[in-house]
Amino acid sequence: MAQPSDPVLAFFAQPQSQSAADDHLVRARRLLERAIRQRWADGILSRDQDGGYVGPAEIERLMRPASAPTDRIGDHRYAASSPIGALVGKLNLKPTEADLLAVLFACETDPPSARLAAYLSGQPNGFSMTVDTLFEIIYRPRAHTTSDAATLLHGDLAPDGPARRLRFLVVDGADSRPFLMQGGRLQPRLTAWLLGRHTLVAELTANARLISP
Repeated sequence: MAQPSDPVLAFFAQPQSQSAADDHLVRARRLLERAIRQRWADGILSRDQDGGYVGPAEIERLMRPASAPTDRIGDHRYAASSPIGALVGKLNLKPTEADLLAVLFACETDPPSARLAAYLSGQPNGFSMTVDTLFEIIYRPRAHTTSDAATLLHGDLAPDGPARRLRFLVVDGADSRPFLMQGGRLQPRLTAWLLGRHTLVAELTANARLISP
């Protein structure tokens, strides 16, 4: 398989030997790389400028008919012994929900992933993951049309969906920003659980004790 010509992304396209615990990291980096390449192709990001810069040439490309995704992605089976795989097994999460948690978890714990996501979001100096960015990383490359991708996105981020109903996901700006501009991040307690801290919340320890199933 041909290696990418861009040196910034070349590392992430190479096969890497990772433990099962880092299964989500390999998947997240590949999803981020694909999304960056798509936005280069669409003109939303310029290769030659900072991620937040969109010049006349990029605007002209954006005004053309929407391009098809540069490549499709398939569902990923996370290793059962990995943090995301364990959560998928316990809650029977859909592949898109698993990828959503994996990407957000990688951006919380892996600096290279966070930098790639910051570039992709157009905020290289002040990264925050928006719904728009999650749409490009996880949902658009799975669907044949934008409407189909939007349906998948809204299903996973709906208030009654597992991510928000179980408070795994924090959505910022729901009352003040359009949906695509709202922020998405993992609930800190879930991040701690994925990192192996399977303990009671501090405010409960005086009145309860944890009994393993």
